[in-house]
Amino acid sequence: MPQKSGLGDLRSDGGGYHSSSSTMKGYLVSCSVPKSKQKRQLLCLGCVDKLMGQLRLSTDAESVSLCDRGHNEQDALLFERQASGSWRQTLELTNELLEAVVISNESTVSRKRPKKAEAESALNRGMQAGSRAREMLPEAHLGIAAQAALFLSGVLEGTCRLVIPAGMDACEANPPRLYMTYWDHNRARPKALGKPSKEKAMLEESWWDGSGHSNCSCDRGRLARDAPCVHKLVLAALGATGLQQGDLPTARELGRGAGLVEQVGVDSTGRFFAARSSPRGVSPAHKMLHRSVEGVWYCQGKRDGCPSQHDCSHILAAKLAIQAGHVHFVQGLLLGQDALSRARQWLEQWDGALPLLGGSGGSSELRASCEGAGEEEAHLMGLISGQRHEPAGCAGADCFCQEHQQLFGVAEPSTSQNQGADVSEPWRGLRRSKQWWRSHAGGAPSTAAPQRVQEPPAEALGKDAIRCWVASCGSCTLEGAQRGCQHEGKGRAPVMVQETQAVQVTQPKLSQLSDAPDFHDPWVMRLR
Repeated sequence: MPQKSGLGDLRSDGGGYHSSSSTMKGYLVSCSVPKSKQKRQLLCLGCVDKLMGQLRLSTDAESVSLCDRGHNEQDALLFERQASGSWRQTLELTNELLEAVVISNESTVSRKRPKKAEAESALNRGMQAGSRAREMLPEAHLGIAAQAALFLSGVLEGTCRLVIPAGMDACEANPPRLYMTYWDHNRARPKALGKPSKEKAMLEESWWDGSGHSNCSCDRGRLARDAPCVHKLVLAALGATGLQQGDLPTARELGRGAGLVEQVGVDSTGRFFAARSSPRGVSPAHKMLHRSVEGVWYCQGKRDGCPSQHDCSHILAAKLAIQAGHVHFVQGLLLGQDALSRARQWLEQWDGALPLLGGSGGSSELRASCEGAGEEEAHLMGLISGQRHEPAGCAGADCFCQEHQQLFGVAEPSTSQNQGADVSEPWRGLRRSKQWWRSHAGGAPSTAAPQRVQEPPAEALGKDAIRCWVASCGSCTLEGAQRGCQHEGKGRAPVMVQETQAVQVTQPKLSQLSDAPDFHDPWVMRLR
């Protein structure tokens, strides 16, 4: 049905009154309400000229036609000018025409793929695991020794770094600890220093421990104690001449510099620090830190359990060191051509087992010595672990297996207890009732010392191991108890032998956590 349209003013371009969508302003109105819509739809003339065909104005500027529609469709008259000067729509814009326009528009629009959720992405990665082989570079097929040689070549080229910790000699032949550039064992190439990403990583640390084994903080070196990695081999190759004669580091040497914070590098993004993982421990392992230019901190220990919501102990130690001006600076290890050539020669002759510092052999000789241990030692270790042995090999009452349950199991009354004449009733480990205590109350005079039968044995458990009760106060400190208790509330505390394996006398049920100091072990409060 013809209807009034929104066609605006038209102008002639002097060449037959042809017009384009850039000079025509207006729209078509659908003849009915399309499905799933609430009102009639509008289609601008720009979309009509782009998706349905070519708009053409008549020579007398009294009508507008749609030409070159395609699909062998005839030209259609869109608008006619009325006597009043307004335009009237003559083309019925049906739902079929609108659907065809939508389909044509989808083919011309470039849409971005919707972003998937993390859970869906992880599920897809798990389903696709193994379906596509990982792309590996030719260098990735090299062995560990060959990759260690590439690392030494990178030291000369400047792509790899060897950093000596603060307080150590930069010219030392066999350094006990080194900071090294991160090495990607899967792709056989280093990563530049930076905040951890696909292309950058922080420095790794390798050191000798007190037993002569080499340790490393990289993912491959932490797989096992004897797992070889590039950093362990480089550390051993640099000190190859002094491995057999080298002295094992002592606990004092390993704990030296526990509170030091070292600056190990700097770049355009910020500074890099190293803080001791456990200042009170024996291991000299450090955690790498990054402080951005804006002052944002990142700790490498987040992957091992450091909190991510607030600053961990490593970041706090670094902040205090920066404020106090006690930051130490590391320096690069000075290596000559002779040292590098000796290290490469050692890597070429490496037999596949990590060497031991201060020993002539490697881990292969250590395993051989363990296999040749005596049968008596192996038998003893089996008894300690609780393994049963043949009845013919048991030594009787003096055998270790008879004592295993008392040493490592639950403490029980001894079966060989002396049943002398002074003991009126043997100890059975049973709980005494009030009637039993009332019947035995007048057996001994009050002035005499308690008989031996009234003392529970040392093997008693729980409440049966209580010798007596003494008055106590849960609110007094040790100094206040010596001056005298001033509180009205008096309590009782049990007295037991120090070696007694006992259980908690009371099992309070707390309604809220703040009640714990008042109801849980109140007598311990005196030891403040």
